Amino acid sequence: MYDPCQLNLLLNWTVNHHSTAENQFKKANLSI
Repeated sequence: MYDPCQLNLLLNWTVNHHSTAENQFKKANLSI
């Protein structure tokens, strides 16, 4: 089982990573 604290960190990392990738994608689209 995951520690609730660990799970929260994992969730935060996933959200941050996803939003960063999304922002890079948007920037790439704008530059084309």
